[in-house]
Formats: sequence, structure tokens, C-alpha cells
Amino acid sequence: MKIIVNYNFSILIIFIFLVFSCNRQSNNLTEKSTIWEKFKTGIENKDLVYLISNSKDSIICVNCIPSENDKLQASELIFKNHLGKLYNPELVGGMKYSNYITDSIIRISYSFGKLLGNESSSTIYMFDKSEGKYLFTGMITIP
Repeated sequence: MKIIVNYNFSILIIFIFLVFSCNRQSNNLTEKSTIWEKFKTGIENKDLVYLISNSKDSIICVNCIPSENDKLQASELIFKNHLGKLYNPELVGGMKYSNYITDSIIRISYSFGKLLGNESSSTIYMFDKSEGKYLFTGMITIP
């Protein structure tokens, strides 16, 4: 059962990566892309009230709790105990990113070329629209 769950999760990650690689937009100053900029500032300032109020109750953070990287975790727990694993300003602070925006989702993608031997990787921050507002739903990495 564990192998099937990990396999399905891997397929989901690959699918998301393919969607993003086909529909990239460069950084722009639309209202929707400023959602990430404001959220990123909240992370950098460790503004837990802002972060929690602009996130789902449970989020995914694949880098935060390695033994449970494919499970949803309480957003408050992640922000209080694993903020440095969720977002590393030294690594992505000044980097350009791509965004994918629809009426229901925002995906922010940072790409790292050939950091892992011959493979490149991406970190994707996800926001989903809920009750008229985009809320943070988590962070994943590919591969």
C-alpha cells in the first residue's frame, strides 16, 4: 500500500511539473502575483498571524518533516517549527521565479539547474482559491 501511495504522489508531482513547464509566465505585477510577494514578506518577517490567516489549516511541506513529507500538516506547526525548511531566503531570496495563475490557483516555481548532479529541481509554492481568497496550501519540490 505504501508503494502505491508514493507512486501516486510521484505521478501527481510529475503532472504538476509538466503543467508548469508548459504555461509559464514571467514575473509580473498583477494583483495575483503580489499575493506571493506579500506572503514571502510574511515568511521573511516571521509574521505568524499573517501566515496562518492566509493559509489553509493544513498544508503540505515536503522539506519540513521528512518522515511525513507527503502528508498534510497543521499550518501553525509548520510556521512555528519549520519555517526555515519551508522557505530559505539565502537560497531563493533574490531569484526570479515563474508563476502559473488561473481563477482558482496560483503556483510559484523556483527552478534550480543541475544542483543535484545532472538533474535540475524546482520548488513550487501553491495557493488555492477558497471563499474568494487565495490561501497558501503548501510547498513541494521536484524531483
